Amino acid sequence: MCDWSEAITWIVLIVAVLIYNLYKLKNAKDPKEELLKAKQLLDEGLIEQADYEKIKSKLLKRIVAD
Repeated sequence: MCDWSEAITWIVLIVAVLIYNLYKLKNAKDPKEELLKAKQLLDEGLIEQADYEKIKSKLLKRIVAD
């Protein structure tokens, strides 16, 4: 049998971690730091490769412009 309350608890925890990491990524000032955080999200499976590539492309433009 599946304990739905335990499953819901895990889902809420995972979503909370995802929101926290995305918040940190959005509010990071250094593009290199943002890129490292995006890579961490990718490695943790919280974002997909396509999302990471979009973020990386934008951040590399900022890094080169600096």
